[in-house]
Amino acid sequence: MTDDIERIQFEELYFELTARAQRRLAAIRPSVSVGNVDTSLNQLVAQNVKTNIKLPTINLLTFNGRYEAWLSFYDNFKSIVHDNVNLTPVQKLQYLRSSLTDEAAQVIQALETSSQNYDVAWALVVERYDNRGIIIQSHIRALFDLPRLSKESPTQLRSLVDAALKHTRALHALGQPINSWDAILLYLITSKLDRNTYKEWERFLDGTDMPSIDIFGNF
Repeated sequence: MTDDIERIQFEELYFELTARAQRRLAAIRPSVSVGNVDTSLNQLVAQNVKTNIKLPTINLLTFNGRYEAWLSFYDNFKSIVHDNVNLTPVQKLQYLRSSLTDEAAQVIQALETSSQNYDVAWALVVERYDNRGIIIQSHIRALFDLPRLSKESPTQLRSLVDAALKHTRALHALGQPINSWDAILLYLITSKLDRNTYKEWERFLDGTDMPSIDIFGNF
């Protein structure tokens, strides 16, 4: 119902503006045709509608202090909030507080919510967590800590592989030479397989050469 009312109001306004434009242009420049007026107005209206399209709301990521999640949070918050010139420092600080949880929230807990404290708060969070060495180590530790499959399950196997890929891609983005880590990654992943799946993996192998991650993906 609301959309219908807005459409009707828009059409009424459009036709009213069209009539006004036609009268004014006809008085100033009699040679201007109605067709040209309609075309110009249609282009103007189309441009205005295009620039006022409502895009889906982008939700802010939350961050609890886990280093392996820092880069995703940093990129998300910086692009949506920190670099947004339409937000005041107080608003940015409020968004920052609402995005931090657990250990990360404690970093700025003592700061009052004021314009002067946003830059201080953001600097404290970045200083604490923007540590490339620790982030790399956290992703490597997460690979070693992948959960072992308790039984033969395609769903659990897919979750295992997805988790391994998430951390390896993050390490690649951090400049680590994961393209030469196939032997290590294969050991880490296959050591988490249940007994039946591991036997199927051994039967799947052809020859004695060291398989690649891509071959395991095919499996």
